[in-house]
Amino acid sequence: MSGKYIITFKQTATDEQIEQWKEKAAAGGEVTKSFTLLKGFAATLDANTFSQFSSFAAENDSIIETIEPDGIVTTQ
Repeated sequence: MSGKYIITFKQTATDEQIEQWKEKAAAGGEVTKSFTLLKGFAATLDANTFSQFSSFAAENDSIIETIEPDGIVTTQ
């Protein structure tokens, strides 16, 4: 099962580090959008790649800030 996610990175992450994570995402899915104002990207990830990203994000020194399901957000 694959899902769509938004992966954001801490401000300390370099462009090179983010590019490396995009390559990892592309190997197990597809990068669908890169963000310019926010350090991150949207991707469709297979279950194995999502698991790898989640494991790394759980580490104390991870450069990944969040991994959230991609979806529509509305305001009242």
